[in-house]
Amino acid sequence: MTFPPEQTGGATGTLEMAHVLFMDIVGYSKLHMEVQRKLVKLLQEMVRNTAEFAHAHAKKKLVCLPTGDGLALVFFGDPEAPVRCAVDLGSALRHHPELKLRMGIHAGPIYRVPDINANVNVAGVGINMAQRVMDCGDEGHILVSRAVADTLSQLGKWENSLKDLGEAEVKHGVHIHVYNLHTADAGNPEPPQKLRRASSAEFASAGPAPAQPAPAAPAPVRAAIEPAVIEAMTKELAAFVGPTARILVRRAAERCGSVAELYTTLAGEIDVEKDRSSFLAGAKRRHPQI
Repeated sequence: MTFPPEQTGGATGTLEMAHVLFMDIVGYSKLHMEVQRKLVKLLQEMVRNTAEFAHAHAKKKLVCLPTGDGLALVFFGDPEAPVRCAVDLGSALRHHPELKLRMGIHAGPIYRVPDINANVNVAGVGINMAQRVMDCGDEGHILVSRAVADTLSQLGKWENSLKDLGEAEVKHGVHIHVYNLHTADAGNPEPPQKLRRASSAEFASAGPAPAQPAPAAPAPVRAAIEPAVIEAMTKELAAFVGPTARILVRRAAERCGSVAELYTTLAGEIDVEKDRSSFLAGAKRRHPQI
């Protein structure tokens, strides 16, 4: 299910923001080969039949990668696309109890690269982290990273469908903050076993509550940065990192006390050196005082 370059905009060496839906079949390795083959075929058919897949494919805003026991769908442009696709797929799965699926969604940077057959593949932390998010789940779960949850919470309609599960430790000791997405028709409302075990172990290992330290002196009050400046920065940063700019600027503004400090902090979110320099040069033109 990989598409040739003309269907996906071609391979590029440019870092791009992608919205990734990673999924796999739970217990796949324990199944007989004939059952594996039938379930993978069923999964591919169900994915192709979702409206979001068809729309993104037609608009050349999608790279689809088979992973042996599942699929990775890499959407470009619309941050809601993988979420709508996952919910549609989760709803359809209720009619196919034989297909036990789990899904993870993350938004992050990727490169489009050609594989050995000259088809478009993707690489980068964006797709790797989507897999780590999925790995935290059990059958039926649709888990999303904090980056995705922050975006969805601003849209309103998803707010009641998200449950904060806290942090989980994944491969190489990395900690990620995950949320459980479930609706009346899709998802699994129960906490994943992995997070339940981690919570139980943490509770069991906790000793007597330590003595509470004396209250710390209040932190100095930072000068507020004008909303108009923050809005302008958001538009500037979005040209380099995409729709996650609004979240990045909001978080940085909460801990930065000046326009200069905020620009420097935001520049660190841009991975490409040339783009980072361009962003800072534009900042100096618009704000000569920094």
